[in-house]
Amino acid sequence: MDLRSIRSRLALLEQGAVIGWAFGTDSLAGLLRSAELLRENMLEPSSFRSASNGLRFELRNPPLRTGAFSSLSARVDSTPVPGERAFVDPCSTGRERSFASIDARAPVELPVGVRHRFRFESATVSPGMHTVRLELRSVAIPPVAWIEFTERFEADA
Repeated sequence: MDLRSIRSRLALLEQGAVIGWAFGTDSLAGLLRSAELLRENMLEPSSFRSASNGLRFELRNPPLRTGAFSSLSARVDSTPVPGERAFVDPCSTGRERSFASIDARAPVELPVGVRHRFRFESATVSPGMHTVRLELRSVAIPPVAWIEFTERFEADA
């Protein structure tokens, strides 16, 4: 586990403690159930699979801010995926863009409620449980939004 992951988990624990103290543990349990429901409904079932030279997955209805993103980055099991080897197919149109091609002058739009396909080349992932983290920086709002999931990777037969 890297330092950034530890910091984000500590920040999440701190926020949970504040909510639990201010509103009671029932509201904290409700927030946890909501977060789990979002996570379960974000990744398309069985889409985390091998692709030519790497892996692929599909997000459905991602709970992201509506708008354009000026940068995307990814990690697989805490290992960064180079931007020129990571691709997104916004709205599953069949027109992939590399993460390296995305910037403030040429952002990518990932609207809520639309499926998006992702592919990482040369991500040497063997079958089993793996963690993927996507970080998305909004054009209009500076903070980074992130999505992280741990799923079983299946090799295509």
